[in-house]
This record gives sequence, C-alpha cells and structure tokens, in this order.
Amino acid sequence: MSRIESVSAAFTLAAATALTMPSAATANAAASVLEPASNWHLDMAEHKCRLLRMFGPEDARTAFYLEQWEPSRAATWAVAGPLVDDYRIGEKASYAFGPGGDQGEIEVRDMDLGEFGRLVTASSPIVASSEKISDESEDERDWSSDPVGLAALDAPPAKPIERFTLSQKGRADVRLDLGPMDKALAALNMCTEDLVKHWGFDPEQQRHVVSPPRITNMEQVVDTIQREYPFKALRTGAQAYFMLRMTVTADGTLEDCVMVNQTVADRFGEYDSPCGVMRKKAVFEPAKDAKGNGVRSYYLNRIFYRIG
Repeated sequence: MSRIESVSAAFTLAAATALTMPSAATANAAASVLEPASNWHLDMAEHKCRLLRMFGPEDARTAFYLEQWEPSRAATWAVAGPLVDDYRIGEKASYAFGPGGDQGEIEVRDMDLGEFGRLVTASSPIVASSEKISDESEDERDWSSDPVGLAALDAPPAKPIERFTLSQKGRADVRLDLGPMDKALAALNMCTEDLVKHWGFDPEQQRHVVSPPRITNMEQVVDTIQREYPFKALRTGAQAYFMLRMTVTADGTLEDCVMVNQTVADRFGEYDSPCGVMRKKAVFEPAKDAKGNGVRSYYLNRIFYRIG
C-alpha cells in the first residue's frame, strides 16, 4: 500500500465568516472576540488528521485546531496565540463550545505551538451529550452494552455550535467565532476513516468490532518499560512521549507496531524502544465481534517516559 502523503485541503463552510456577535462581546467587556482569518484546512498525514483555522488580526494570529489519531467520539482541541500567553500554568481554565456544546475545566500546562506561543489543549466530544464517554479501564468496561465499533464525532448536532470560549480567572476570555461545526466534524470523520483504510483495515468490518484488542499482561509490560529506559537517556534526564499503533491479528498475534508520535527516539534502540518491549513481552487478546470471534484490528497506546 502506498504511503499517504501529507495533504492540506482548504474548504469554506457556509456563513463561516459572518458570525460576529457584538451582543456577546458587550455582555462581557473582558472578552476578546476573534473572527476567522482563514478557511478551515484539513491536514491528512500518515498517522493523524488535523483541522486547523487561523483567527484574529495578522499581527496577533491565533491558531485553533481539532486533531484525531484514530476514529473517536472525541477530538483534541488546541488554541495558541498572544491572547493565551498570559494564562497561568498550573492553574485551572474553563472552555465551552457554544451555544449548547460541550464545556469543562482543564489545567493549563507548560506547552507551546512554536511561533504561536502558549498552547492550551484538552479532549472534547464538541457537542454536549447525556451519554458520557467511558473512562473505564478495558477490564472494567462492559463492551456488550458499549461496543467500540468504528467511533465517530457526532457531526449533525454540531451545526448550532458556532463559537469556542476559553476563560481563566483574572484573565480576559478568549472567544473564537468558529462557524457552524457540523461540516467540520464530518470532514474529520471522513479523514479518520480514510486513515483506517490506509492502515490496511476494512472500515465496515471494524464497525462490527465489539471489544478492541487488549494487553493481558499490562503490569509486566509497564515494569519492563520502566526497567529498560535507556541508560543514556537517564544520564541526560531525557523524557519521552510515544504513541504506538499496533496491528493485532484475529488470533492475538502482534503483527505490527509503529511509533506514530515520538520524541527523543534516537536514544532508544530496536529492543528497548516501546515497540521492542511490546514485541518481546506483550500478550494480546484479539478484538472480538458480537459472536466472540477474533477480528484483526488496531490498538493505540500512549506511553510516557518520565524521570523521577
């Protein structure tokens, strides 16, 4: 299968640039309201999909994006720019997609997006829902009542959602006039489904997966990862964040493992890398359909190497 090249597609959503709402800004004099400075740009790379849009004047550009590494009912949102540069690290901030969308509270971390400056980010389904996205462990979750399938963002109810607001006590609110979000979420759903095809899976077959692959000896794998942290990385205090995508066959064999988002990877060899540990130590249970049959599927796992 040929490699997916990084594709950047720009598209315009109807009425996306005509969403200034002075009444909201007047109601909160401390709010900074930013209008779109670009169309939405959908970037489809080999491992992820990112939907990006610029806001605000040229001398104070603010970037906002939604990102997914696999089909999911939630996306990572991120905002970076001069107006969030003074948001205090380690303190709480609140976000809201509105009107009537998802909202929540997060902690501002020490992160940046290059020339745009401080980055504030979290995960969200975008739309408000009475159905809570499960945060249970794989062993606790009742897959029969909440099958994994081929998850997707709930796009149609996102049509009324036109703005994003970020707030922190003692700081000016930042409001982005996004435009109706239904087509934007639908574009992300199509992109992530294309990723699944590129990885060598039939999306229709994956829709019938009830439970995903799982590692049955996770404690042993974690212990090995901790013990095999590279000595040269320990000496320099280097830390790393990896996202792994693994292909698990219908009989539970690890067919492939790819590090899709890695830092300081040059410090890790073939055998002490996270994928090396997975190949040596991990025991997998395959994905299963409603009849309990094994299904060849994919499994994403995030690993943080931290010193101390």
